[in-house]
Amino acid sequence: MKTKATNGTPATIEQAKQETAAQVNTPTATPTAAPGAAQLLSGTPPEKLIALSGSIEERLQKIAQLNSLSNRREGIAAGIQRLAKFEFGHDQNSCKVVFTDAKGAAFESGNHETIKAVLNLLSERAKAELSRCDAEIFSVNL
Repeated sequence: MKTKATNGTPATIEQAKQETAAQVNTPTATPTAAPGAAQLLSGTPPEKLIALSGSIEERLQKIAQLNSLSNRREGIAAGIQRLAKFEFGHDQNSCKVVFTDAKGAAFESGNHETIKAVLNLLSERAKAELSRCDAEIFSVNL
């Protein structure tokens, strides 16, 4: 049985040594690492390391997918901005729209109302495509 002096300190030098030794041997809390990190450091079997690397590869594929979607989104947003900056001339005859197909055949119109309708249609479609692209970006789980 240990006795303590009235002030809370060990009564003998031997008791002080024993309490100090007990304190040194008391386990202390260690910071926790990310899940999986301790397994890598503690000699994880190779088959489990392969499973972990598959997870990394999946994440890298998802990051590449996000990068592709981000580039597509930027292109669509830039197109919408260009459409918004399009200005008609004061005489309503200074603008024209030209469609050219793969064979080089072209359709051209200078009609103000036709151009306005085409621009509105392009803008609506581009905004819808931007919304779909945003939805795809939000659906990617990392």
